[in-house]
Amino acid sequence: MNPRTMRDGTAVAQHYLQQASALRLQLLTAMDAIGRNSLPEFEQSLWQQEMLSTGMHRTLQLLRTLHVQPSLLAELRSTNASLQQVSRTYQGLIGQASQSANLLRGVCTLYGQAPSPPSSKQQLLHCEA
Repeated sequence: MNPRTMRDGTAVAQHYLQQASALRLQLLTAMDAIGRNSLPEFEQSLWQQEMLSTGMHRTLQLLRTLHVQPSLLAELRSTNASLQQVSRTYQGLIGQASQSANLLRGVCTLYGQAPSPPSSKQQLLHCEA
């Protein structure tokens, strides 16, 4: 966004809505990548999530200083509620993945096999049960 449009509350709010929509899409993409066990896609999505979150934080700080029409504020609240719902689902999936990894580590330990050592890129968990 250029500095002139950054003074317009409507333009800033619309930019925030675009960012929130893109973040919601990235959360769905990450959940899909987890479901398909695609680490490269998951990592790419994490990077996109980080970039979008940083941008949204900056946009929100600016938005708080500007006047925004009540109808647009209602749309912002609705979009944020939708984003929070997807975030809760994503958080639950991440929690389940973490529990599964811990369970696999425990199973490997029971069978006397330690998980493979972590590499700089990823940690692979495998053992013969």
